[in-house]
Amino acid sequence: MNYTRVQKPDHKFKIEQLVAMGVGLALTAQEMQEVLQLSGSCFCPTDHSQQAYAYLFSAYSGKNIDECNAFLKTVDVPPLGSQQRL
Repeated sequence: MNYTRVQKPDHKFKIEQLVAMGVGLALTAQEMQEVLQLSGSCFCPTDHSQQAYAYLFSAYSGKNIDECNAFLKTVDVPPLGSQQRL
């Protein structure tokens, strides 16, 4: 679905979608910062959820989305992804 959306030149991904893709691709913190900059976004230092998402790229680097979501749950931040499992 995201692939279809990105085909539209005016589509802008939400930060949660970018973070989920970054976790799935095992991006480093620096790579994720670059992705955010290229999309015109950044992790807001005063936003609790965004700081938790940023933390994933340092402390949870290389972990899968389920492990990252377990952490997010402990800090009361919405999980990444669609939460649908086959």
